[in-house]
Amino acid sequence: MPRLLTARDVADVLRIHEKTVKRMLRTGAQDGRKVNPEHLHGFKIGGKGPWKVRQAELDRFIALHEVNGIEE
Repeated sequence: MPRLLTARDVADVLRIHEKTVKRMLRTGAQDGRKVNPEHLHGFKIGGKGPWKVRQAELDRFIALHEVNGIEE
């Protein structure tokens, strides 16, 4: 079973505000049937409740947006 993360979990990993993550998820959801790989994609179970993001989706998003040559 894939690991599901909350918006807060994603915010902690990306070191951004939870509201920013929710805005990113809403933007990805507004694409409707067109899947834009640039966006972070998540879902709400039954269309309600808190956002959920699969760990694999977060990993894909990070890999797509990481800047080469910059390390912590």
